[in-house]
Amino acid sequence: MVTVNKGKWDESTSLKYKHKFNKKWIRECYRILKDNGTIWISGTLHNIYSIGMALEEEGFKIINNITWQKTNPPPNRACKTFTHSTETIL
Repeated sequence: MVTVNKGKWDESTSLKYKHKFNKKWIRECYRILKDNGTIWISGTLHNIYSIGMALEEEGFKIINNITWQKTNPPPNRACKTFTHSTETIL
C-alpha cells in the first residue's frame, strides 16, 4: 500500500475556488503573452474543463485539443474507475 498524499498543495478544493485560481493564472498568461503567441496547457479530467472555460472567459480562443495517450499510465488500484490513460492538451 502506498500513500497518495502529496502534501497540503494537493488537497481537494471547491470547484468555485479551483476555477477562480485557474482564471487568475490564465489572466496573467494572457497579459504577458505576445500578440502572436500560443499557449499549450495539459490537464486531466480533474481540471481540464475548468481550464477550457477559463481560457475562453479570459479572451483566449481554443483552436484545437490534442489527446495525449500515456503509454505507461499509473495503475488503477481501486479498480472502480477507468485508468487515467490520457491527458488533454488545449
